[in-house]
Amino acid sequence: MSSAKDESKSMRGHLSAPVQGEGSIPPLKYLSPAIFVPLEKSLLEPFDPPRDKLERLKVTLDRLDRHSDQVRQNLWSMFLRERDRILQDARKVEAAHGAQLPPIGIVESERDTMLKNMMAPPDPEKDYRAIHPLPTPSQPAVPLTTWRERAADELVSLVEGAIGEIDGFDMATTEVKEGYRQAIEREKASEARYLGNQESL
Repeated sequence: MSSAKDESKSMRGHLSAPVQGEGSIPPLKYLSPAIFVPLEKSLLEPFDPPRDKLERLKVTLDRLDRHSDQVRQNLWSMFLRERDRILQDARKVEAAHGAQLPPIGIVESERDTMLKNMMAPPDPEKDYRAIHPLPTPSQPAVPLTTWRERAADELVSLVEGAIGEIDGFDMATTEVKEGYRQAIEREKASEARYLGNQESL
């Protein structure tokens, strides 16, 4: 199974020309619909129930494997659809108002402050050696001035959120599956003990 970070590369997009007659994509609000997957076969078909507890556990684990794979695919489809919505909204705004390129470089006041700090003499009372762990830098939020910057910011947030959701889903399903695997091993051991007792009679 590929990692969420590897799969997130497919979420990269670009602003292309608006598609003629392109339908509006509603924003993603809930992920819960991802749990619904198509039925593998009709509920009206004959059904052979598991013969015993061990077989029931194996069938359940097999179905859980297939269901979790489909849910995972549904989640990615929903995130990719949200990516398309962000790009679609940005295309529509640019088509209506024209392209806005983000400013390049730094403003003059920031440049002067940076140069002043670089040219300042060292403070003899300060310890400039590396500190472990390194402190988290404090960076003020930069205002997003163009629609492209806002779209890019939304895409970054979407990718980060998608990775977190998929990783969390993988961890949860792995834990549940492991519980069933352990239950299967316990049931096998129980059956082996029962057969051993029967043979000793």
